[in-house]
Amino acid sequence: MADESAAAWLVLAAVAGGDEAGLPQRVCHALREGLDVDGVTISLLTHTPVRQLLCASRPAALRLEELQFTLGEGPCIDAARDRVPVLVADLHGELTRWPLFGACARELLPQVGAVYGFPLLVGGQALGAVDLIRDQPAPADPPFLRRAELAVQAVAQVLLPVYRRLLADEEAPPWEPTDMIATHWGATYRAAGMLAVRRGITVLEALDRMRAEAFVTGRPLSAIAADLLDPPPTSDG
Repeated sequence: MADESAAAWLVLAAVAGGDEAGLPQRVCHALREGLDVDGVTISLLTHTPVRQLLCASRPAALRLEELQFTLGEGPCIDAARDRVPVLVADLHGELTRWPLFGACARELLPQVGAVYGFPLLVGGQALGAVDLIRDQPAPADPPFLRRAELAVQAVAQVLLPVYRRLLADEEAPPWEPTDMIATHWGATYRAAGMLAVRRGITVLEALDRMRAEAFVTGRPLSAIAADLLDPPPTSDG
């Protein structure tokens, strides 16, 4: 029987495997290889308005995160909030607990068969969440669950110092965000803050308004944010 902690050791090895700037990508790769899944995402503060995506291993994984962030519901959000794994063995064949996310995922993520959300726990506190993705529907059997839980525990330990800095000093992580993350998440936070000041509401209320507009119009949340930050020119005619 394979060592159930092998994936966790790959995660820990990734910490020393290169420069600090590439740490999220290396950890994503370690999870993907060690757990034999098709996609991985990692986020901090996943169930809060200040969610920070650290890594999405491929475009389908990024789209999964975009949907959950835009709609405010989905496996990784519940995993972080409730501090338990949330397993969707067949994204297209099951009636999920999320009316909006379930319908949108079935339409927009045909290439995703199964999603397993795991909380990043330290001392019972959720730092964030990991989504593990399989292209084909598949139940998460007990051996896989054990290996995944050990690996995600290792990820939580690796990210704990960054999490503490974010809470204490509101510092950015010790790596530069990729253009993808800056566009889809950083700009959204700035736009929500701007809208909150303009309307005299909380950042969470502003984010909810932006999410509602994205859902009604079918436009990406990042596009709504871009319009707020840099409004399109108006005609004088």
